[in-house]
Amino acid sequence: MRMKFEMSMMGELTFFLGLQIKQSKEGIFISQSKYTQELLKRFGLDNVKPRGTPISPSVNLVKDENGKDVDNKLFRGFSDSDYAGCLVDRKSTSGTCQFLGDVLVSWHSKKQTYVALSTAEAEYVAAGSCCAQVL
Repeated sequence: MRMKFEMSMMGELTFFLGLQIKQSKEGIFISQSKYTQELLKRFGLDNVKPRGTPISPSVNLVKDENGKDVDNKLFRGFSDSDYAGCLVDRKSTSGTCQFLGDVLVSWHSKKQTYVALSTAEAEYVAAGSCCAQVL
């Protein structure tokens, strides 16, 4: 590669395209904690207390052979949208994520196919999309 490209060694990679890179014997770890802290600070949330999940991380799901109801708090879905987020066509973008316990099992983000007339309508479309992902 050195024959075709001019290269220089600048030291160990620690920050690249907004990602923090940490290299160790155990592996390479990538995080966005700096970006997250900047977001919290920008929106005035840098001094808030963290809140734990209401679900116990030690709960294990097993198949219920007798067909008994399961605790519906183990299954969570979240949705959100930005109202008219695209400056070109004023369409909103919806995002959803679904959790089984504390494990993310599904997520997606998609530009809505039409222009919402209100924030409530954009949120309604996002909620419907979240329900479709669960099903």
